[in-house]
Amino acid sequence: MADFFALREKPEKDLIPEYFQYLQRANDFYQLENRSAIKLQSVYRASKIRERWHLIQRTVALIQRIGRGMIGRLKAKAALMKRAELCNKAYFNTCATSIQKIFRGFWSRNYVHCMRTRNTYLQGIMDVGERTNTYFSDFFFF
Repeated sequence: MADFFALREKPEKDLIPEYFQYLQRANDFYQLENRSAIKLQSVYRASKIRERWHLIQRTVALIQRIGRGMIGRLKAKAALMKRAELCNKAYFNTCATSIQKIFRGFWSRNYVHCMRTRNTYLQGIMDVGERTNTYFSDFFFF
């Protein structure tokens, strides 16, 4: 503010050369100021772009983390289901084996190895053997 009042005290003819001198100095530094302003703007814009880029990276990392967690939970659930299926399969196979064993024993005792039929068959063989022995004992004298 003091400079303003100092300018008012100077005569007008001293102000014009001083004005052109300041104008010339401003024109001399115009390109430097222009480059500096461009550099400041580019740095500011780059910082804004980096800020957005980091925001996108954090968002992508969050989405990937959530997705990987979901996939991991699905894989764990599938593994549990597969394990339960294998346990059920083993249980049912054991039950089926027991049922087959019991049925085959029943079938074998009633139709394949029937003791009544077997005893009848053995008695028939013994009768044939006795007749053969009797027949041969009449012809041969020992």
